Amino acid sequence: MLSSSQNRRNDASTPPRFGRRLLVVGGLGAVMAGAVGERLVRWQVLEAGDLAATASVQQRNEQMIASRRGAILSRDGTAMALSRQIDRLIGSPNVIAEYDTEAVVNFLTSNLGLDRPTVLEKIGDPSLTYTVIADDLEPEHSSAIRQAMRRGEIGGFRLEPVARRIYPGNYLGSHLIGFVDGFGTGHYGIESFYNEELSGRPGRVISDQDPRGRTIPVGKYDPLPPVNGSTLVLTMDRTIQRIAEQELEAALARFGSSSGTILVIDPRNGDVLGLANRPAFNASRLQDYAVINEDFINPAVSLVYDPGSTFKIMTMAAGLDAGVIGPGTRHNLPGVYEYWGLEFSNWDEKNYPNQDMISVLANSSNTGAIFVADSLGAHNFYDYVRAFGFGAATGIDLASEVRGILKAQGSLSWYPSDLAANSFGQSISTTPIQMAMAFGVVANGGLLMQPRAVGRVVTAEGHVIEIESSEIRRVIRPSTSRTLIDMMYQAEHSVFPNLALSDRYSTVGKTGTAEISARGGILPEQTIASYIGFGPRENPQVLVLVKIDRPSTGTWGSRVASPIFRQVVDRVFAYLRIPAAA
Repeated sequence: MLSSSQNRRNDASTPPRFGRRLLVVGGLGAVMAGAVGERLVRWQVLEAGDLAATASVQQRNEQMIASRRGAILSRDGTAMALSRQIDRLIGSPNVIAEYDTEAVVNFLTSNLGLDRPTVLEKIGDPSLTYTVIADDLEPEHSSAIRQAMRRGEIGGFRLEPVARRIYPGNYLGSHLIGFVDGFGTGHYGIESFYNEELSGRPGRVISDQDPRGRTIPVGKYDPLPPVNGSTLVLTMDRTIQRIAEQELEAALARFGSSSGTILVIDPRNGDVLGLANRPAFNASRLQDYAVINEDFINPAVSLVYDPGSTFKIMTMAAGLDAGVIGPGTRHNLPGVYEYWGLEFSNWDEKNYPNQDMISVLANSSNTGAIFVADSLGAHNFYDYVRAFGFGAATGIDLASEVRGILKAQGSLSWYPSDLAANSFGQSISTTPIQMAMAFGVVANGGLLMQPRAVGRVVTAEGHVIEIESSEIRRVIRPSTSRTLIDMMYQAEHSVFPNLALSDRYSTVGKTGTAEISARGGILPEQTIASYIGFGPRENPQVLVLVKIDRPSTGTWGSRVASPIFRQVVDRVFAYLRIPAAA
């Protein structure tokens, strides 16, 4: 047996069971406290910046502020395109679910005119964080929503400012102006070419929000205001534009055609006073078009055609300027003539023996034009053709301009017989704007001008930027221009009847009747009838191009396009108060 003293020693050296538990718990507590302390130190000291940034992101909202798109005005200041500020209602169904859903649905249906199934479909899924509930809210609807949110009746909504583009003229000038899509991007015409200037720059507001999406009054609020778009003032005159469109529509109905173009240009500076195409589109009713079809294409700058006999003016100008012919130069090529293995003929297949150059224009002689081009030689001829701007874009400030098609000497597809065809406007494809500007060279004394559709830009700050007219190059001498205008005048007045001549104003010009090429050859009985002219003869201020595609009740430019030219001239000259000829 152990002694009592030994038992007491054994009891003193062994802790009781309760004491051991305290030691274990205390040890664990110390470890946990250390871990927590370490975590707190890391959060509060080492990772404080990262955590603050994360919290900021979670409660911070960045909202874009749309800029106002600039207006497009006609020459006289009439609005052709403008923007009206409206709102788009955005909802966060996950937040909306925290409110009385029935009350929210009733509010939206009664105040916005939305049907109940649509509202329920848009806000009924609480897993969603974003949905567009309504576009194009009127100001009174937006006001009602803001007030209801301030009162706390609804929540989880925000209003995004957007702009609705309005085109007061509907069809008027639609190809010139273009349109804006639902995302605010311009397409076609001015809207596309000047999209950046018109759009401006959006702003934004960064603000702190509570979990329900409400701005915290004492939180961060960092606004950056938008920069609104510039206003553009066109060179287009609204009255002249309307005249061109009215006369074009009347011509298409009269001659059984479905498409055509009329251009009205100031040849002195390249200003586009009017640009009319049919078919056209109604920029105010874009919702009526299932797809963007051919009605939206601007044929004046984006589609090519063979100009036909109007091109003889360029051939004659080149020959005169190079000195290889004069007004009295004569030729004796027959009415049917073979050139480098291909047969070419006059439109009437007649011979014009000992024909001078004025008669070549008056009788629109194809073989006479071949004579001039052959006298120039291919190298000189194509140098002048390029100088007149063919085969290159004019640089007009409208979207989607094409270069045309020019097969010149040296290209793989060119044959010597092309010189003959090109001399009278076949086997060469141009745009109406190219032809108008080339005729402008003759009208203004020999300068190729860059056409312009916008004459002035007014920034949001009120700064006015004038877009100056631009001279590309001198093509012919002033004396060549004067000689050719006199020749054109004599040729015009030797043709009877001449439906292009006005009783009041002195003008000159040239008809064109071009065949239409297609795969497999020439389309039978289908032509493009055109007339290009300008006046007054002594001081040309207005140039008019008329182009009618596939007329069914007429074939020749002299019968179809000439009378339209005269009608446009009579109305436009009277409007501009150009004095009548003495």
